[in-house]
Parts: sequence; structure tokens; C-alpha cells
Amino acid sequence: MQTLTTSIKKVKILLLTIFILLICVILLSFYTYNTINKYKSQVSQQNSTITSQIQTINKYKSLYWEQTLIYQSDVIEVGNRISKLSEMVYNTYYMEDIKLSDELQQYTHKMSDKYNVEYSKALAVMKLESRFDKDAYNDNGSSNDYGLFQLNNIYRVSWVNQIIGRTINRYNVYDNIEGGIAILSKLESHYNEYPYSQSNPVKMAIMEYNRGINGANNYYRKYRGYHIYVDLIENYKKEFDKAK
Repeated sequence: MQTLTTSIKKVKILLLTIFILLICVILLSFYTYNTINKYKSQVSQQNSTITSQIQTINKYKSLYWEQTLIYQSDVIEVGNRISKLSEMVYNTYYMEDIKLSDELQQYTHKMSDKYNVEYSKALAVMKLESRFDKDAYNDNGSSNDYGLFQLNNIYRVSWVNQIIGRTINRYNVYDNIEGGIAILSKLESHYNEYPYSQSNPVKMAIMEYNRGINGANNYYRKYRGYHIYVDLIENYKKEFDKAK
């Protein structure tokens, strides 16, 4: 009888233990469920925040690209305006009909500004002297002329060196251009102070470019006028002035 009672007690204890364990499992399951739901809620909130941030980022990206397109459009417009202005400047000196490259025309224009000589006059002298042939050569026997401005190896080059303050190479087309324009400038200032300048110093300067100082002065004394070379230069100059 005692053994049975002991066995029953053991069974009761076992059942109680099982019940307690079951309660613990239920409580643990409930806690775990709540914890998981809590984390799910937090994750959901974080996802919502991330989604909102992504939307904000996309919004700013869209604004950035829109602004970039606006800036690009502005840059293109400014570029077009600069191009038009450049074309306007370009058209003030470039003449399509003459046999002289754009680069050399630009340089001639630059030197004309530097030495205060009319661009159309520089072109007129070039046309009459060499027909815009940068390799034009004329043998005078004791001397020779070369290039666009037909610089003489004896009577011109040394003088040009003094005017511009350096030694030029008349076979270099840029030196030839600068040398010719520098001479025109020097002659004009020379005849502004010369006795015969009362007639027309500009015409005297042009005639001297062709005949030399003594030759021009002697011609004017003898004929009280100007050589046909002057008329040709002035006519060419008028043509170039109209072509601008």
C-alpha cells in the first residue's frame, strides 16, 4: 500500500513538472511571438524610412538632372552667342575672295592694328606687290624683292630691323607681313613731318613704298603729282573697304 502511495506521489510530481514545463513553453512561445512582432514592426518602420529616404533621394536626383539639363542648355546658348560674336569679329577682317588664308588675313589684321595702318591699305599693297603670292620673287639685278610685301634684301630689310627692333627673316611669311606694314606706318609718320606732306602725306608714303624716298621726292618735284602706283593702291583699297 505504501509503495502505491509513493508511486502516485511520483506521478503527481511528474505531472506537475510537465505542467510547469508546458506553461514555461507557452510563456516562452508568447514572448518569442511578441518579440518577433516587435522586431517586425521595427523592421517595417525602418523599411518605410528607407523607402521614404529613397524616394527623397530619387526626387533630388530628378531635380539634379533637370537642373543639369537647364545648365547644359544655358551653356549651349552661351556657346552659340560666343560663336556669333566670333563670327562678327571674324567678318570684320576676313575676305573670302582674296587668295590669302584665314590665318594670314588674321595676322595681317593684327599687325595693321599694331602699327596703326588701315587693313584695307595693307591688303591693297599686298595685292599690287605680289598678288597675294607669299613666295613672289623679283630680281632687280643688284638686289631682289621677296614675299607678300616684296621686301628688298638691301634697301628694306635693314630698315625694318631698326623699325621693329629685331632681325626679321623676309622669307618667313609672318615677318614679311609685319615688315611691310611697319614700313607703311613709318613712311606715313615720316611724310607727316616732311615739306612735301602739304600735298598729301598718305599718297607720298604710298609712292615711296614703290619708288623709295628719293625716287618719290624727285617724282613729286618733277611732276607735282603722284605715280600711277598710288592710284592703283587707292583703287584696290576702295574695293577692300566695300568688301568688308
